[in-house]
Amino acid sequence: MTIKPIKKVRRVKYSHINDDDYMRRPRINPLQPRQDTDDAMSYSNRKIMLEGKEVGALIRETAQINPQLLAEIATKLEKFRKNALKKRKKRSFWSRKTVGDYSEEDLGVIYSLCDAYILRISELIKQRYDATKDGLSVVFDENGQFILNGMNIHALVENTRDNPNEKALLFLKGIRTRLDLVLENKSNNRNFDRIHEVVLDLFKEIDEILKN
Repeated sequence: MTIKPIKKVRRVKYSHINDDDYMRRPRINPLQPRQDTDDAMSYSNRKIMLEGKEVGALIRETAQINPQLLAEIATKLEKFRKNALKKRKKRSFWSRKTVGDYSEEDLGVIYSLCDAYILRISELIKQRYDATKDGLSVVFDENGQFILNGMNIHALVENTRDNPNEKALLFLKGIRTRLDLVLENKSNNRNFDRIHEVVLDLFKEIDEILKN
């Protein structure tokens, strides 16, 4: 048995590497922040639309159904107003063609509508705050009935008058206490004169039921 000699490993020459080259961190391009767009909002025929709905009607609907979204609509209107200026129609120097979406007249209407809508939203939010800051939400329904924290007080008084059981009378006393708080805490409400008059009438009806 013959033993073959081991072949020498071929030596490979590496090019010179500077210390700074392998110590240097790889360059990573940072992610660009996502740009907010107002594609959902558009302007046409002197109307501003949001997702297919006219903004004025949308504000009224939102105020009744979900008032928390009013601030979001105001933010979108502000962004739309700022971005509208970037889309002003301009005449290209080289081609002499008009480039852009909105004329000067369009911009004037957009600015006026946005200002009016944002002001309206501010008023609605303030009304909402005034109505709930003391824990008492006071409104009138379409029939002029007095609604306190979602309860129809007129209907409650009538039901207690028809069925004056002990539990209903006790609950009515609690309602009277809440009505006292309404008069104390609603002095800054724009409808306070009407509220004051209605509450005083309710006091008379409640007192008559409790006496009997």
